[in-house]
Order: sequence, then C-alpha cells, then structure tokens
Amino acid sequence: NTLSPLLVYELNGDPNNTGLLVGFDGAAAGVTYPAGKFGLAAHFDGSAGAEIRMSGLGPVWGSTSSDWTLSIWFQELAPGVGNAKLFDFRTFAPNLGWATYHSAASPPTSLITCSGGSPPCDSFANPAYFVWHSLVWEYDAASYSTGAAVSIYLDGDLDASINGTSPIVLFGAAMTQLALGNALGGGGASLFYLDRFKVYNRAFSASDRCTQVIGGTYTGSSCTLP
Repeated sequence: NTLSPLLVYELNGDPNNTGLLVGFDGAAAGVTYPAGKFGLAAHFDGSAGAEIRMSGLGPVWGSTSSDWTLSIWFQELAPGVGNAKLFDFRTFAPNLGWATYHSAASPPTSLITCSGGSPPCDSFANPAYFVWHSLVWEYDAASYSTGAAVSIYLDGDLDASINGTSPIVLFGAAMTQLALGNALGGGGASLFYLDRFKVYNRAFSASDRCTQVIGGTYTGSSCTLP
C-alpha cells in the first residue's frame, strides 16, 4: 500500500486518470469544466445522461482484505434535488458497494449514503452552498466484521458511517464501474460541481488523512482545509 493514490481524476478539463495505475480513464457526458477548487472542475448539466463514468475497474480492487480511501471535492449552488447522485459505486446482483446522493425519500437538504441496494444507510446534513467541501469515504478492512465498514469524513471531520450489520461486500472484482454526478443506472443526474477525485489502497490516520488526502494542515485534532 502506498501514500500515493492509485487513481487520480483532476477533472481539469477532462476525465483522465493520472494516478499510479496506468489507464482507467473516465468517459464524460453532459459535463462542462468551469473554474473549480483546483484549476477546473466538472459541472453536470442535470440531464439524465450527464455523468463521468469509470469502467473496467475490477483489477483495481482485488479483494475486501485491503483498506481503501476515496476522496472528492464538491460544491452545490442550490438545494439538493431528489435522487441527484454525487457518487455511485454499486452493483445490485449481488448487492455491492455504496452511493452518496440526495434521496427522494429524505429532505433535499440532506445527503445520504447507502450500501448497494439496501440499508445500512447513514445521512448527513448538506453543507453550505457556494462553498467547496471535502468528502472522504474510508473503508477499514480490520473493522469490516464489527460494522464500521465505511466511515465518511466531511471537511476533515467524521460525520457518518455505514454500519455493516450484515456482511455486505464493499470492494471486489465485481465492482467494475463507478459514476460521478449520476447513478450507474442513469436518471439520477445532479447539478454538482466536482473536483479532484482520488482512490488510495489504504486507510489513514487523522493527521495523514488531512495532509495527504485532503491537502490541508493538521493542528492538534483539527484539519484546516486548503
């Protein structure tokens, strides 16, 4: 495992990967690239087919025995719309992975994260509009059997988690696709601005998560965002 990310999508005008693993470029539809947090960012036009999709990812994951950290920066300019997807990394036959989105069944001011197909889920209040926010999903293989399968860090602080009350595979060779800004099945397009999506094959301490993943400054127990 390495401190350097396996996959990096700067979204600085294209959906290409510049991480340690060669290939795995994304494919974009309904996306423009206005000014973002770091250079340019991806903006989704809200149409049903708007997305950035990464395919053929099975060889990246290997097995659930590894730790994984995924991170992204996001911004919204208006209250969330029901079923608008920020991130979708699921399969449904069998149920694998998870998604983060504005659920039609929850207040549009909340973002919800659910494992593939069904609970467990957790939600967190949608952060302030017109501001860039850091979102980190961390899978710790050592805690998988005890329930803390995916921890969700918002702006450097632990904000929610998916409690795996029943065995749900979150990583593995079957996880071949990942979508930013839409659902893998389509029809859940968003108006999010997204920037700098990264994938690491490890978990991090609080200080390293802040400095290495988020790019912030860690002081005591606090992370100051870049």
